[in-house]
Amino acid sequence: MVTIAINVVLVGAVGCAAVESRAGDSRAATDGTPLPSSPGTAGADRTVDLEQYIYATGHCYTWRQEISKSDVKDVPCEDRHLFEAVDDTDLDKEYSSSAFYPRPEEWPDIIARYCSQMMDEYLGYPLDPYGRFGAGAVYPDSVGWEQGDRSVTCGIVASGTETDPLTAFMPFEGAVRGADQAWVPAVGTCFSDDAGHLTETSCAAPHNLQSIGAVTVPGTPPGDGPPSDSWLDEQASQLCADLAAPYLRTDRFDSASLTPQWNPIDPESWRAGTRRTSCYVGFVDENGTSVPVHAAMPVPAA
Repeated sequence: MVTIAINVVLVGAVGCAAVESRAGDSRAATDGTPLPSSPGTAGADRTVDLEQYIYATGHCYTWRQEISKSDVKDVPCEDRHLFEAVDDTDLDKEYSSSAFYPRPEEWPDIIARYCSQMMDEYLGYPLDPYGRFGAGAVYPDSVGWEQGDRSVTCGIVASGTETDPLTAFMPFEGAVRGADQAWVPAVGTCFSDDAGHLTETSCAAPHNLQSIGAVTVPGTPPGDGPPSDSWLDEQASQLCADLAAPYLRTDRFDSASLTPQWNPIDPESWRAGTRRTSCYVGFVDENGTSVPVHAAMPVPAA
């Protein structure tokens, strides 16, 4: 085994796990996708020696992340796993045998150029740029590169959030193809809202929204054109109002009035097949203007 540095990067708004490898071993790390409307970057260093080099298209893999060296298990995709392999590609047409090893900041662009279309073809539609999955890649380390290795394996991983960037792969269940890609926060999660930019925060800190669950709006299969904002609002408003009803039995909370709110579904997300949206209780003043509260609202008993 050879110790190899990990580069964790974000390509646009799609999480990209950049994994360096060399003949017979690989290592892994991930990055996170932020909340809707708040794309950013995050990164961490983590090394795990994975005793596997070849990953089969459509297969799902897991390993132990808490140790420095681990076997890789090929598991059914319905089980918990860390990586769903898409396909292999080669960089030799662009990078000759004498080409310098790409700098860390160059790999995001390389992965975007070589993996994005491959992922679209694999899924039949794009990854949701604001969703819960991101692009991952296994690529040669500098030693393998000097020996002529130009192979890259593209795959799909779970994403983190702007406030919780991942320092390791996040386990998930189910094949990505056909799955709804919406990122849904846990019930009771609190967010501050700065001009439409949602940031997860402690419920003890000032916040404007508290998540109450998610709903699925009726829609057509992935690939069809997105509906109008007014249609989406009409669908989500009633569905989220039903979730909010138990909370609204409380007239006021921390001097604020309560109102149902929800995330819009961006056209890029709709085209990627996302049909779920998160619902919130929003805290407002008598004019309907968002105001902060300073405690978590209890989740109503079922």
